[in-house]
Amino acid sequence: MPVYPCDVVNTNKGVIYVRSSRVTHNLDGGFITVSGLNADGEMLNDVPVSDLNKNLLLANASEMDAQELFDWERRLSNLRDEALGSPRTLRLCVATT
Repeated sequence: MPVYPCDVVNTNKGVIYVRSSRVTHNLDGGFITVSGLNADGEMLNDVPVSDLNKNLLLANASEMDAQELFDWERRLSNLRDEALGSPRTLRLCVATT
């Protein structure tokens, strides 16, 4: 499954709004890397994407669609931190005891 500019994918570095993609081959086979913007507006280059059937969040997304997915990523991260305790919260708890 190919990845195109304006697709939104989930990677090990978070959600990325794709600007370009590349298929690379090595001894283990081929894999796809993407370059694009993350939720903080930073340009990430050559980030590997595994299992596009699971990690392609939205094809041919507008910037507004991508921003909505970035917002969901932030909300999920905040919920996870609240449920599990973020490292910052744990440091504060240890410092006050």
